[in-house]
Amino acid sequence: MSLSSEHFDHHLTPTGWVLGTEHLDFCTNKVEIPEDALLTVQEHRKISHWMADEDVWITEMWRSNDTEAVDAAIAKFGPRPHVQPPFTQKRP
Repeated sequence: MSLSSEHFDHHLTPTGWVLGTEHLDFCTNKVEIPEDALLTVQEHRKISHWMADEDVWITEMWRSNDTEAVDAAIAKFGPRPHVQPPFTQKRP
C-alpha cells in the first residue's frame, strides 16, 4: 500500500483545460464532465513511502471523435494540462 495515491481528471474544452473530479486519499470531489469536453486525461500522483519522491504521470482516458476540434484545442492549449511539479524530498 502506498502512502498516498491520488488522481485528478482534467478535461480539454474549446476554451481550455478544466479541472474535473478529484480522487483524493480520503474523499472524492465529484465534478461533472463539461458537455463540450474534447479530451479527458487523468493525472496520477503517488508517494510510495514517507521518504519517497512523488511519482506523477498522465493517462489519456477519452478522446472525442471530432479530430479537427481536438487537434485545434491541443494546438491552442497544449496536449496536457499544467500540473504541480512532483513533490521531492530535500536531501543534502
